[in-house]
Amino acid sequence: MIFPDKIEEKIGFDGVRSQIARRCHCQGALDRCADMAFMTDFESILSALRATAEMNTSLHSDEAIPLSGLHDIDAPLSLIRIPGTFLEIKDLVKVRRMLQCFVSVASYFSRYRTEGGRTPYPHLDALVTPLAEVSPTIAQSIDKAIDETTSTVKDNASPALAEIRSRLRSMSGRVNSILRRVLSNAISQGLLEPDTVPSMREGRLVIPVPPMHKRRIQGIVHDESASGKTVFIEPAEVVEANNLTRELQMEEHREIIRILTVIADSLRPSIPAIVEAAGIIYHLDFI
Repeated sequence: MIFPDKIEEKIGFDGVRSQIARRCHCQGALDRCADMAFMTDFESILSALRATAEMNTSLHSDEAIPLSGLHDIDAPLSLIRIPGTFLEIKDLVKVRRMLQCFVSVASYFSRYRTEGGRTPYPHLDALVTPLAEVSPTIAQSIDKAIDETTSTVKDNASPALAEIRSRLRSMSGRVNSILRRVLSNAISQGLLEPDTVPSMREGRLVIPVPPMHKRRIQGIVHDESASGKTVFIEPAEVVEANNLTRELQMEEHREIIRILTVIADSLRPSIPAIVEAAGIIYHLDFI
């Protein structure tokens, strides 16, 4: 069927589409809203109306369909299709939450399904069937390594990372101890104010010193304040410790990249199934 130009504007449907778009929670649902077109097949129209009615019933029940973990993950997953690539931690957390969303939604519909296969949500139940095919073990590699609450890699993600971070904590304590001693001596000599505290410049701990006293504190000048009233000096006593700390930080970064790459390797074979399942969740949001 051919519709007149600007038919949506003439019948006011452009406003309806705009209202639907404002209520979408993800880009995947917004895309479906943008692609929405007039339907002419009776069975397709009836099916869509029934799915919408079932969603309305769920939303007004004591327990609505659980979509709290909804995230757009198609773009991040496309980045790791090539071997050797990896996802940023924030994107891994999104993938993990979507994997949990798959489980929660599949479980929701299974609870309403009787032994005879009857359900108050037949159209939506048929839509979410592929969710059960996404193996729950996919999430294990993420759970082992990533702390979802803090969006960081866990210390025990690998023995090497645990060792590196243990050495970093020890080195941090050593640097802080030296800095406290340097600050105490400088304050007692009247070179620094009593409330002076260390600062960080380019990943190295330094102390703020008035320019008039900068030559009385041995060390490396790393920076100067915009006003010129303060210079930031890395005391000579902590240079070596700061160097070792920086080396450990680089080791930590390399090990984290290795861990993230291993996780991506474990996810890669399941990307098609995850993307298909994510599409179902986007469609539920659109409905």
